[in-house]
This record gives sequence, C-alpha cells and structure tokens, in this order.
Amino acid sequence: MADKERLPIIPLKGVVVFPHMVVPLIIGRPSSMRAVLYAYENNTKVFLVAQKDKQIETPTQEDMYKVGCVATIMELLHLPNGLVRIVIQGEQRAVAMNLQYQEVDENDFPWAEVVPAELYVANETEIEPLFRSLKDAFFEYIEVSDKIPKDTLFAVTAIETPEKLVDAVMANISASVEEAQAILEENNLNERLTKALALVKKEIDIVRLEQDINQRVQNRLEKQQKKYILNEQLKEIQRELHDTEGEESEEGTLQELREKMKGRNYPDEVKEKIEKEMDKLRKMPTSSPEYPMNYNYVEWIIEFPWNIYTQDNKDITLAEEVLEKDHYGLKEVKERILDFIAIRQLNPQSKGPILCFVGPPGTGKTSLAQSIARALNRNFVRFSLGGVRDEAEIRGHRRTYIGALPGKIVQLMRRAGSMNPVFLLDEVDKMSMDFRGDPSAALLEVLDPEQNHAFNDHYFSLDIDLSYVFFLTTANNVYNIPEPLRDRMEIIEIPGYTELEKKMIAKNFLLPKQCKENGLGDVKIHIPDEEILQIIRGYTREAGLRSLERHIGKIVRKVARERVKKEFSRFVVTHKKLEQYLGIPRYDYTKMQKEPRVGVVAGMAWTESGGDVLYIESTIFKGKGNLILTGNLGEVMQESAKIAFSYARSIADQYNIPAKKFEDNDLHIHVPQGAIPKDGPSAGITMLSSIVSTFSGRKVRHDIAMTGELTLKGDVLAIGGLREKLLATKRAGIYEVIIPRQNEKDISDIAAEIKKDLTIHYVEKAIEVLDLIFLPEENVKNT
Repeated sequence: MADKERLPIIPLKGVVVFPHMVVPLIIGRPSSMRAVLYAYENNTKVFLVAQKDKQIETPTQEDMYKVGCVATIMELLHLPNGLVRIVIQGEQRAVAMNLQYQEVDENDFPWAEVVPAELYVANETEIEPLFRSLKDAFFEYIEVSDKIPKDTLFAVTAIETPEKLVDAVMANISASVEEAQAILEENNLNERLTKALALVKKEIDIVRLEQDINQRVQNRLEKQQKKYILNEQLKEIQRELHDTEGEESEEGTLQELREKMKGRNYPDEVKEKIEKEMDKLRKMPTSSPEYPMNYNYVEWIIEFPWNIYTQDNKDITLAEEVLEKDHYGLKEVKERILDFIAIRQLNPQSKGPILCFVGPPGTGKTSLAQSIARALNRNFVRFSLGGVRDEAEIRGHRRTYIGALPGKIVQLMRRAGSMNPVFLLDEVDKMSMDFRGDPSAALLEVLDPEQNHAFNDHYFSLDIDLSYVFFLTTANNVYNIPEPLRDRMEIIEIPGYTELEKKMIAKNFLLPKQCKENGLGDVKIHIPDEEILQIIRGYTREAGLRSLERHIGKIVRKVARERVKKEFSRFVVTHKKLEQYLGIPRYDYTKMQKEPRVGVVAGMAWTESGGDVLYIESTIFKGKGNLILTGNLGEVMQESAKIAFSYARSIADQYNIPAKKFEDNDLHIHVPQGAIPKDGPSAGITMLSSIVSTFSGRKVRHDIAMTGELTLKGDVLAIGGLREKLLATKRAGIYEVIIPRQNEKDISDIAAEIKKDLTIHYVEKAIEVLDLIFLPEENVKNT
C-alpha cells in the first residue's frame, strides 16, 4: 500500500478484521454492495472499519472507528435473495483521514483517504518475553478450547514476528468489538502484545470456568440418575423383605408402643386416634420418609399424661408450714393459696385458679411458685415467656411441617407427668409479636377457665383439658400485660420488701443458705441486726433480695477463707469486719435534720427500692412571679408544684403574706438528689408547706414528715406506698407523720411493729397540715 491511498469503505457490524485474517462476509447494505462491486470489478482494495453501534443502518464518519484494515476481495458470489457474499483477506492496518462520497454511474458509496498505521517498539527487551508468553498462552487456549481446529497450532508455531502473532491470535479468539478495536488501534508493539496476552488469559479462565460448570452439572445429573436407580432398587428390596420378614420388625416397633400404653387410661377420642395412627404405621414401610414422623406423633400422644392426676395436699396446717418455711411475709399470697386448699376440700372438682404475681425483680415471685407446688404436693413446671415471639411456641406446629413439635404447653405437661401440675408462666409481660403471630393471643385460650377444658394444640389436634392446671404467671409491670390477658388473671401485688422483712429474711433464709452452699454448714456465723441493717442501707438499694444475697454470700466466702487458715465453730461479723469484707458503703439514706429551717420540709416518697424521705426546699428572690422547678421532676410532680403555688397565693392573706410579694419575686423549688427521676402527685402538701414557709418567713418543724396529694381547693387526697413511706421515716429518725384521712383505712393492714412509736396525723384539708408544721412559739409571735 502506498503512503496514502483513496479506497471504498465497508462498515462492518460486530466484527473487527485484522491483517492476514480471511473472513467471509454477507453484504446487504446498498451502499456497501456498490462499494464491493466497484472494488471487485476494478481490482481495487477496500477499507474495512467497524461500526461503533451496529444498530445504525446508514453510519456517518462519527459512527465508525478511524482505524481499520485494508483488505482484498478474494471471492464474490451473488446470492438468490439479492445479497452478496464475499471472502476478504486483511492486509494492513490503516487510519482513515477523511470521508467523502464519489459519484460513479449515478450511484454513490463512502470513500476515504487512508494511510498505514504506525508501529513502534517502546522497549525492545520486553518484546521477546512477551512474544513467547503470548504464544504459550495461545497454545494453552487451543488445548483447553474445543472451538479452534488443532491445525491452527501448527500455523501459529511457524509465526516468527510479534505483529503477525498478534494478528493470528485475534483472528482465532473470541473478543468483543471494543476489546479487538483497542488492540487494532494500538501502535505500541509492547502494548499490543500485552493486551493480546491479557485477553487470551481471560478467555482461558472463562473456558475453564465453563468446563467446570458443565462438569458439575453433569455430575449432579449423574448423581440424581444414580440415586433414582438405587431408590427404585431399594424399594423393590424392601418390598420383598416386607413380604417375608418385614412384618416381624414392624410389629416389634409397634409392640414397644403398646408396652408404653399398658396400665394407662386414655380418653375414648385419644384411644381411637392412637389405634388409627398405629394402623397406618403397620401398613407403612419403615423406609418411608413419613414413618418416623408418624411414629413420633403416636409416641407423643401415648406418653402424654392423659387422665393422670396427683393427689392434692388437703392439710391446710401442713401447707401453711411449708409456705412459712420457704417465705417470710407475703401474707396476701399465702392466704390466697390456703383459700384454694380449703375450697378443694369442700369441692374436689373445682377448677384451677390463674394468679398473676406482679412485683419488682428479686422479690421471690418464681421461688414462691415452687413453694406453692410443694405446699399442694403437685408437680411443678416453668415456661419463661421472655422474648417469645412465635405463636407456635404456645400452640405447636402442624404435623405437615418438617421437624414439627407440640407447643410448650404440651411439652411441659408431658414433662410434669400429670394433668394438674403447678404451671408457671414466667415474665408474662415480656412477650412480643412479629410476623409469626401474637403469642399473647394464643395464651387467651390457655388461661381462660371457660375455654381451657378443651385446649387444642396444632400438633396433637386433640382437645386437652387444662382446667385442673394451677396456672401462675409473673410480671414486673402489670401495664405491659395485654388487657384481654390481664382480664383472665387474678392480680396479686408483691411489693418490695421492707427493711424489717429483709432483715428477717437475711437472718433466717439467706445466711443459712449461703453457709450451706459455701461449705460452712457446721459453722455458726452470726451477723448482728445492726450490721444486717447496714448491709441493707449502705450496700444495696433494691426492692428485692438479689443484691442482699450477693453481699451476704461475699461475707460468707471471706469467712470461708479464714476458716481454711484457722479452725473455729462460731464467727461474729462485727462492724469492722463488715467494712473489711464489703468496703466503704456505697449508699446513704436521708436522716432527720438537726433544726427547723425556713422553706425546708420533709416529704415521704416511694421508690422501686423502697421508701425514702426527701427534704423539699424553696427560696424566693427578686423577679416577676415566675416558678422554677429543679430536681429531675416528672410531669405529674411539676403539675403538683403549680397547684401548690396557686393554692398558696389564694391563702396568702391568712398567713400575713402580701399579694405583691408573689408578683415581685420568683419562686425556686428544688427536690434534692437531682440525678434520680421523681414523679407522682403525693408531694403536693409538702410543696405547699415549703412555699408558705418561704413567703411567710416562718420555720417548719424538722421532726415531722408528710405525704398527700393536693387539689386547687385545698383538699388532701389519698396516696400509695404507705408502708414503705412509714418505714423510711422511722429509718430517718422521724416519728411523727401527716397522711391523708383517706389512707386511714390502710393503716390496719400495716404491721404493728412498723406503726410502733409513730404519731400519725390524719388530715383532710391543707390548712390542717399548715397548722401542724409551724412551731408553736412562731405561731404565737405572728398572731
């Protein structure tokens, strides 16, 4: 080819032609057909160039690549359908300089002036290694691929120049138009070899991956075919064995089930179901996938304790002894259990009650359920509902599911071995729901005395009588129990233990238990009452007993270490030893202030860990009549402060407080221990007392504590947690209290030991409170 030559252009769809490449082409585009005929008749070469987008029928210069291949038409054949088939041979890479149309016999086709493409070597030392690597890689590709004739191997072996090797490789390998065009356009011989080598290696990986996939598919098909044949053979063998010896082996398996049924009294419906399922097993081959599923189903039904009941303990005295031995206090719960035992004596057919113990963690709810089982002489099972989300945990799965099982109700009844166990549903307020259903809804039937005589488990599909089960549930918060479920239960509140109860439990239960667990059963460890109270007040702050038991256990372990060093049979834990074992006390409790002060009033508060005394403080300073509240107060307590402030303004005249004083000063009320959240309406009269004291400048008695909700009209309403509040005042050294008149009825339920030495004032109006708290000498001074 000359340095510059003018040639017809043939745009190609989806193919890139390289030098020395012989390619058959079908020409259908009219302009291309005219270009081919012109070149063939005039013995002219053509310029083959790939289209960028093969969907375009009439490409322009922008739609074609600039670099292509000059080729010679070796053969031309007119096809019957009007198309032209040609065979061309590539000769040389070339670059199109421009594109134009030439009129020949009133027809036109694209022409281009083309020049040979440059070729240079960037690094001579790399050429030989790249040449050899490309040739070796192409030989490997020929070996692994079944698309290239083996004769190509000999033709490639004879190639001695790198540029011809690249052209030969590209003529025989699968590549996209973009990949092939990139190599055709590359003028750097090093890069041409490198790109061709990368393309060959990629194709080798693809071919090997295809072969691996095909092999795996083939192996899988062969395994399936083999498994099918073996299964068919196995069926025939088992069929033959079943006709001869199979009946004996199956009868042996069924005989085991019949042995389990001996001496058992099943309901008619259950007995009919068992016989029906066993008849299915008898006819079913043991190799059948359904055989173990049916066998498990029959075994579950047979082993369920149908019509098995334990004999209840009807001795109330014995039951009372058991309850008293296991638990201190909890009078209401114990009386409810003794009531049930008495009813069972009078009416043996009475149904089991459903009790719900609600209280803070560590108050003995779960252990109380175990004690009830012992007192009644019943079996005990426990199901923890914390975190249960699936309804099937209660009702079971249907038998059609793989790995199906009965629900926990049936499973635990089978473990109990009787139809009247004490069944504890622990943490009933911790259930949740998701797409698998609502377990609390499934419990409605279980805990409804009008429905649970015919509870239906999805796995059993048989009615189960749960009416004789003594269901107990526990919860920390009654408000988290769904309302329909709560309606079916008898709620029994288990409040936090008082200091007195904790002291007695520590002495009579926790200390002996820890001595036994730590190998000191033969050592009499004595912890004086003052030291036990110090543990309760200084090292624990809880409603329950867990932390108290941990600290007593820590003391006992320290004593065990000393016992190993030195033999002794009695040990007294003194105050000095207590601090040595447990360290410095972590908590402190409020004590009575030393003298009366203006605006500082003792209020009685209830917390989850027991009662406490809070001295509410207030002060005034120049301002615009604003009310400032601090101390981490909740919304209800903030409202109580506003009510107290408004009522104080309404009675200001009675205490010689000028109205302008409220307008010219800001009031700041603070409740100490600001890190602890506080809420509730019972601090209403305490805040009122502090406000009136601050504005009047009169001191308030420091030896009296109060609690009560205040209304805008000055009425004092009832409050809760009275027992804990009274204990807290005695602990603080305060022996005179003010409580609402409406709570007078609750005093009778409080132990005499708590009320001992206490002076209790019952009030109905806020004015009565104010008359009690101001010092007598100051009252005289202001009249």
